[in-house]
Amino acid sequence: ALLIPDVNVGTSYDLHNGPLQGSIGIIRKTDRQSVYYGMGAYAVAPGTVSIPGLWIDVPLTDALFEPLVARNVVANRRAAAQATNNQVLLEVATAYLALLGAEGRLAVIRQSEADFREVVRLTAAWAKPAVSLIRDADARRAEADLKQLQLEEMKAQEDVAVAAADLSRLLNLDPSVRLQTGDVPIQVVQFVDPNEPLPRLLEIAARYRPELLAAAANIRANQVRVRQETVRPLIPLLWAGFSAGDFGGGAVAIENPPGVPPSGLFDGIGQPNGRTTPKFGNISSRVDVDVMAIWTMQNFGLGNLALVRQRRAQLGQAEAQRLAVLNQVALEVSEAYNRSAESFRSILVERRNVQEATEGFQRDLKSIISGGPRVARPIEVLDNTERLAKARQDLLAALINFDRAQFQLFVALGQPPNLVVAEDNAPASRPAEPPPPEKK
Repeated sequence: ALLIPDVNVGTSYDLHNGPLQGSIGIIRKTDRQSVYYGMGAYAVAPGTVSIPGLWIDVPLTDALFEPLVARNVVANRRAAAQATNNQVLLEVATAYLALLGAEGRLAVIRQSEADFREVVRLTAAWAKPAVSLIRDADARRAEADLKQLQLEEMKAQEDVAVAAADLSRLLNLDPSVRLQTGDVPIQVVQFVDPNEPLPRLLEIAARYRPELLAAAANIRANQVRVRQETVRPLIPLLWAGFSAGDFGGGAVAIENPPGVPPSGLFDGIGQPNGRTTPKFGNISSRVDVDVMAIWTMQNFGLGNLALVRQRRAQLGQAEAQRLAVLNQVALEVSEAYNRSAESFRSILVERRNVQEATEGFQRDLKSIISGGPRVARPIEVLDNTERLAKARQDLLAALINFDRAQFQLFVALGQPPNLVVAEDNAPASRPAEPPPPEKK
């Protein structure tokens, strides 16, 4: 748009009374007035229209290079906006997983409470002080563990409320309305092929990460600015004007008569040696076209050299900034990749622990129900109950940590989290087939 002229439409009136000096030095007493209206304004005496109707006043260097700079600036802003969008979506996904994990932990605690109540009932039935003090101690310990688990349930309810409020804040919803995930199964969500090596993922992040795209666009913009300042002295400033309007007026001018000393002003009394025209009239159309090209070396060229050095320094800053962003991206990808791999291994271990603890708990529970304390000691049942409750919570934590790490890895690769639910899009690296869901 720099080469598109400004449009000025206006009018001007000029009135002068008193002496003026002509171009050859003659002093004249002049009473003059003029008017102009149309495209442009301020037409005075013999000069051109000072404010043209169509007006271009721009360095051609800026007209040539600023559009290139603007395109890269827009690309930089667009990529930065996408990066912000990805981070917001990641925060929402993380908050949702936090709510899902809090609700799952509450469900696990309540499930464990049911197991502890059964153990408390059985140990209390066999705990008779007259028979065995050990059995009574086991019964009291079972009751204490149940109360401790009830306290954990209260804390879990608090965590659910806090997680729901945090998710409401991110979604800009009323925090007084409790959000719930419903009967959503906690499952292993795998977005990235686990067989992809880390160097391959780093290449994907370098290609698609919006922060790096923004930094690259900033470098290109600064490269254009360096070229712009380098060629600025070679490309002129363009000044062009076009005016069309009506102009007219008149004057009474009297020259200094012969014999009048130069130091004095002629008072207008004497022989009129000047020409007399009508005081106002002769209004007719006029057209003015003015074009100038001006080459400028700022401060004898030293100013231009300083500007080139300044732009080169800014280019160096942009390149250093991109390197810093690249290192940060590599760090985020590596952390999410390793955290995801470790969490996946933890899921396998915790599933096995839950299975073993469940089998041990059910075996001891059946033994004590069928044979009483002579077959299975209550303390063994209680230990297996505690082990099972802990194994369930550890498995839940491993599932949530893995899903969170997968979301972080997916965003670290430059993909928005909502891409995984779009049927017509595919993530940067092919997703793996998720295993069967793990229900709460």
